[in-house]
Amino acid sequence: PDEDEAPALNGPPETLPAVLWTPVRRPDPAPTPQPVQQPRTDEDDLPVDDMPVAAPPRLPAAPLLAPPPPAPDPGPAEPDGPAPAPVAAPEPVESEVWRRVRQTVMFWKPATDAVRVHVYGPPTAARSEAPRLTVFLFQPAAADSVATLARAFDHTAVLLGTGTLAREVGRREVLAVHLAVAGVSVTTPLRAVKWQGNPCRAEFDLLVSWEAPLGTATGVVSVGRDQVRIGKTEFPLVVTDSRGSHVSIPSRQ
Repeated sequence: PDEDEAPALNGPPETLPAVLWTPVRRPDPAPTPQPVQQPRTDEDDLPVDDMPVAAPPRLPAAPLLAPPPPAPDPGPAEPDGPAPAPVAAPEPVESEVWRRVRQTVMFWKPATDAVRVHVYGPPTAARSEAPRLTVFLFQPAAADSVATLARAFDHTAVLLGTGTLAREVGRREVLAVHLAVAGVSVTTPLRAVKWQGNPCRAEFDLLVSWEAPLGTATGVVSVGRDQVRIGKTEFPLVVTDSRGSHVSIPSRQ
C-alpha cells in the first residue's frame, strides 16, 4: 500500500486509533477504619497492680458419680469330682513311756498320776437286802488287773460305772471317796484312801429298805481332794421286789 493510506503506527498518540488508548479506571482503595475513641474512666488512672481483676466464670458443678462396685471374687475353681472328706486329726495321747520320761526329767516335782474310777457291784438289789459296792482307784494301765481283782472279791460283781478324775493325783495324797444312791441308804457313805500309785479300793455297804422304789436308782461316786471335788462317776442300781429277779444291765466296759 501507499504511505498516505497506511496509518502511522509509530506516530504520536493522537494519531493512534482511539480504541487502543481507552484509559482503564482503577477502583479507589477502601478507607482505613479509624479506632473508636472510648470514653476515659477513673480506672484508667489506677496502676496496673490496683486494677480490679475479673472473677473467672463459674462452671456448672459436675455430678458426683459413685465408684463402680468391685468385681465379685470368683473364688477357687471347684473340682470336677466330689470334694474329699476332711480327715480328723488324732487327739494327742500321752504314752506311758513319755509320762515316765517326764517324771524322770522333772525329778524335783512330786510324781502325779492320772486316776481312773470303776464301780463294781451286783447287777440288782432286792428290797430288804444289803448289797456291797466296791470303788476302785487305779492308773489306766491297770484296768485288766482291777477287773480280775473285783471278781476275786465277789464273783457276782459287774462293772456298773466308770470315770476319770479331772486332775492328776500326787503320791501320798489322801482322797475322800463318797457314795450316794437315790432311795437307798449307805451305812458309811464317806471313805478315805491314800494314793500310792497302785490300785486301791473303798467298800460301801448299802441297805435297801422294803419300801424302796422299784426300778433303776441312780448312784453317784464323788472323789475329792482338800475339800474340792475332782471327779464324779454315775452308775445305775436296779431295785427289784424279790431276790433272784434278773434285769439286764448294759456293759460299761
